[in-house]
Amino acid sequence: PTGSVLSRLKLVVQEPQLLMNSLANLLMSMVLFGAVYTFFPLYASSLSLGEAAIGSMLAARALASTFARLPTGLLTAKFSSATIALVALALAMMGALAISSTEIALLLGMFLMVDGIAYGVFITASQAAMTEFSSPAERGTAMGVYSTAGSIGGAVAPFIFGLIADVWGLTAVFRVTGVLVLVGHCLLWYAGLRQRQRAAMGCS
Repeated sequence: PTGSVLSRLKLVVQEPQLLMNSLANLLMSMVLFGAVYTFFPLYASSLSLGEAAIGSMLAARALASTFARLPTGLLTAKFSSATIALVALALAMMGALAISSTEIALLLGMFLMVDGIAYGVFITASQAAMTEFSSPAERGTAMGVYSTAGSIGGAVAPFIFGLIADVWGLTAVFRVTGVLVLVGHCLLWYAGLRQRQRAAMGCS
C-alpha cells in the first residue's frame, strides 16, 4: 500500500547513516559521471593524447575498479563499511585533484586508476552499509533512495561541470570536483562524528 511505502521512505530519510551514505553516493557519482566519464577524455585529448591511449587508460581504470571490490568485501566483515566508503570518497577526491595537476600521460593513467580503485571500494562498502543500517522491510526503499541520490549526482554534475569547462577550462572541472567532494566529505565526517557523540551520550 502507498501508506506503507511512504512510512518506509520516512524511516529511511530519518536514519542518519542511510541518508549520509546516499549523499556520499551523490558525491561519488559526480566524480564518476561528471568528471571522469564526461570530461576526462576531453581533458586527455586536449593534451594531445590519442584515442588508443585514452581508451587504454579508461580500460585500466575499469580493471582497477573491478579488482578492488573483492578485498573490499572482505574488509567490510572486519571494519565499518561506512568508514571504508568515506575513505574511498577521500581517495576519489585526491584522484580528481591529482589529474588536474599533471599533463604527463603515465601519471594521468595512474591517477585514473586511483579513481577506479576508489570507486570499486566505495560502491562495495557503501552498498554494504545500506544493507547494514536498514531492516529487511525497508531495504528496498533504502536502496531506492541510495540509487536516486547517485542518479541526481550523475545527471546534474555534467551540466554544471560543462559550464565550468566553458568558463575556466577543462582543468578547472577536476579541481572543482575535488573541492566539492572535499567539502562534502568534511560535512559527512562531521555529521558522523556528531551522531557518534549523541549515541555515546545516550548510552551513558
